[in-house]
Amino acid sequence: MRKTVHNDIGDIFNAPSRRQAEERLKFYVARYDRTAPKLSKWMEENLPEGLTVFALPDSHRKMMRTTNFSSTKNLQKRLLNRYCNADIVFYILYYLALNIIYHPS
Repeated sequence: MRKTVHNDIGDIFNAPSRRQAEERLKFYVARYDRTAPKLSKWMEENLPEGLTVFALPDSHRKMMRTTNFSSTKNLQKRLLNRYCNADIVFYILYYLALNIIYHPS
């Protein structure tokens, strides 16, 4: 189930637009409502915060997906400071991303 959840959350964040990501989120929340209600509730409460990334241009979102950990961290911080000028937004998104990657259930 972990791999499925991981892929489903990845599908949400790989959506081409925020609107489509929100639709996919609703679909997956409903999908897991019966089989994993705690997961469904967590997704509904926490994943919308991560959808803030859709405010960035597509090219920046693609660059943020690099597998180089330190490079990703620095790039995310630069981009979010440029667009939001708030370090707290970076740390919230960073925390959510780490939880999604390393603890998908």
